[in-house]
Amino acid sequence: MSYEGSASQLAPELRLKNPCVTLDGIAEMISKQTGEPKLSRERIRQILASHNVETRAKKTFEFTCNTCGKRFTRKLHEITLKKPLFCSEQCMRDYYKVPLICTQCGKPFTRMLSKVKRSLRSQSCNKIGFFCSTHCAHLYWGALLGNNYGFVAHPEYIRLGLTGKHNARNISPSSG
Repeated sequence: MSYEGSASQLAPELRLKNPCVTLDGIAEMISKQTGEPKLSRERIRQILASHNVETRAKKTFEFTCNTCGKRFTRKLHEITLKKPLFCSEQCMRDYYKVPLICTQCGKPFTRMLSKVKRSLRSQSCNKIGFFCSTHCAHLYWGALLGNNYGFVAHPEYIRLGLTGKHNARNISPSSG
């Protein structure tokens, strides 16, 4: 079999197996497999066209969203195979939400997976749990620690009419 004959058989096979490879890349693969000099891009294009195979490298791919199941396309440079693919930012956020139950009130709520992992790394949350709001966390900690927690521990803030942490920061030592 001649070199042109083997190239005309290999080129369509390589294009179908590797739709993203350029014509030059196909020519290099054929050259490595046959040990013959590299064919030109134009000759590879002619061979592919004679076999009714796509001559251009594929630049977009179709995927299914991991959250909603919708079909969508992505360009080659946008694809990272290590991470799940989503059709929108909202689907990505929904995918990474974790259902939890509030330790204080028992209400179900969701939290982002990254925030749950960060909380689990801290020692205090491993033993206590998760809270749906800062209000529930304050109720829990207030009941647990009694007068040593929050504004109860600092009645001078209440006397001054300050109720938020941002207001408490603005108090100078001489104003109390």
